[in-house]
Amino acid sequence: MGLGKEMQDRIYQSLDESYGQVGYFQDQVIIVDDEKKIWDTAIESLDANLLGQIEIVNRAIDDVKDGYNDYFTGVTSCRSDLFWMATNVNPASWDGSMTDDTQFTFECVKLNPNGYTDVVKGMEGSGNLVGVGSTYFWYLVPLGGGQGIVTTSPTNATTGAEQTPKTGNADQGGGFPYFEHHTADTFRFGFAPRNYYGLKYYSEQYALDIGDTFITSFIGTMSVGSNQLTVMNPVGTTGEDPDAGSNILRVGQIVTCEEPGVLGATTKISNISIGSADLSQIPTNGITTTSSPVNIITLTNTSGAGVSVFDAVSFRVLDDSDTGPVGQVGVVTSNGAVYKPNRFNGKDDPYVAVPSSTDQGGEGALFNVGIASAGADSPNTIEYVAVDVVGQGGLGYSPGDTVKILGDELGATTPADDIEFTVQTLVQGRFQYQIKMGDNIDLWINPFVPQTVGIMQTADIGIGVSIALDNSGKPKGAQGWNPELNGQEVPMDPVDFTHLTLVEPPNVGADRSYWKVGFQTAPITGGTTRAYEGQATGSEDADQLATLLTTLSACDGSLNTNISNLVGIVSTVETSFTSHTGNNKLMVDASNALRGERNEVCKRIWGLRQSIGNVNDRITQLEGAKRFIDTQNIVDVIDNE
Repeated sequence: MGLGKEMQDRIYQSLDESYGQVGYFQDQVIIVDDEKKIWDTAIESLDANLLGQIEIVNRAIDDVKDGYNDYFTGVTSCRSDLFWMATNVNPASWDGSMTDDTQFTFECVKLNPNGYTDVVKGMEGSGNLVGVGSTYFWYLVPLGGGQGIVTTSPTNATTGAEQTPKTGNADQGGGFPYFEHHTADTFRFGFAPRNYYGLKYYSEQYALDIGDTFITSFIGTMSVGSNQLTVMNPVGTTGEDPDAGSNILRVGQIVTCEEPGVLGATTKISNISIGSADLSQIPTNGITTTSSPVNIITLTNTSGAGVSVFDAVSFRVLDDSDTGPVGQVGVVTSNGAVYKPNRFNGKDDPYVAVPSSTDQGGEGALFNVGIASAGADSPNTIEYVAVDVVGQGGLGYSPGDTVKILGDELGATTPADDIEFTVQTLVQGRFQYQIKMGDNIDLWINPFVPQTVGIMQTADIGIGVSIALDNSGKPKGAQGWNPELNGQEVPMDPVDFTHLTLVEPPNVGADRSYWKVGFQTAPITGGTTRAYEGQATGSEDADQLATLLTTLSACDGSLNTNISNLVGIVSTVETSFTSHTGNNKLMVDASNALRGERNEVCKRIWGLRQSIGNVNDRITQLEGAKRFIDTQNIVDVIDNE
């Protein structure tokens, strides 16, 4: 037996053994996953019971919200949800303090429980803005004895928390009451908040079902008509490594948005870059640094609606289930001839393209393009040129993608025509259930990062490695983070790396219901006409500001009675839920105990899936060697030696 044949046999034997190992591990994944179902069923039963009770309380809270909304029905409603926000002050009337001759202009603004950051920022550059920057605004007080007084308010909860409250009356000193009486919630005048109840979950990669394509969630911002999505999480705190490349976000992944109209057709990631953003006003992440490095994601589709970061809208990242290894390619045409790219021996055509060992995962591929030697002595010799190509739009390969290899990259003396072929994705086969490993350990998927924190919904009952009952009133919105950095101070300023920020868990909760109480006064123009949202005034003297408001008729007694009754119902069901002999806490503890057992099963499944990925890396290596050892001229050279 020649040396070449012996090497072939060894490679074939190793391949057979490796394929057998893959099959065994895949069978074990299915068996162990079946063991997990008993825990899933019990956990889902407990979660469903808790969510049912929570829904009763939250529905009663929303009923009160609906009752208050009846105040604002019709053009002659008994309450108003509009107020005058100051936009400009006449420089000629301004000497640093408010007098009777000070002249203001106002814009009619609608109450918003999320704050007014976007409104204030939209006014910048439109004149001599009252207030510097967008951390606070001035408005005409629409309530009681304060009518006719201009005071200040923070733009949102974060800026409110940053502003130190001061004492004193608004009308003392003749000057403006900068930041007087401000708290985090000062801007929510006109609302009466009530905290919702919810089940907060903590989800990690290893605990996801084997068919779950979920990767992570984050708060993001997009402009209308833009394909640029800014991830409002600092790079380095959510599992992404800016030096090694992201092991979380990848080109080709699918992005969805919880807000309707933002992303329409299936949208994928086409590029990932790093920029900077001010995260200090994002209520869910607890970051105080004003400039942090963030991921800027380029999407394949543009946004149909704008998304403000202050609305705390969550985006989800999913693996593309349709993307996979390049298994076979269609017919190739070049120079008018038709070629079969997977043939490379005994072939008369000058070019051949076959997938190489780096084509796994649908993230682009390195193709070996063979060029037949023109020499008469060796007409069947194939010289291989490595050509790195990507699919359409810079994405990984998906079924139906057209892949192009430029003719001038093929290494021929005379550049050929471009070679194009259509990708057909392999049936899962040996890649099913695998967690891809690879040579770069920095890009391995961490089973515990990112941890996603969110509030459980009916659609995801049973989710998470643990849960907790929440009534904190913290903002709602699933958000990923790196729990391994909890309590550490890390650099988040892209300019000053000595500026450290403490990493803390996401500031996520079940949110609040903001009962819109509104005002007994309404903005008016011309002395009698009620103003509409967005309407502006001319210059108004400070001593005449009270004339910009009108007192509305008292609300019908039946409306007040209805609201009073609904508030009573909330108190009853809330008391029943919180004082249920500790049963709810007992069920949460029981659910977490069962989750602990399920987590152990999930870790076994994760280990098996890693083993599949590791063996597949070995198979890919062996198949690369097999491709060459099966080439006759290679075998001849080895045997002659």
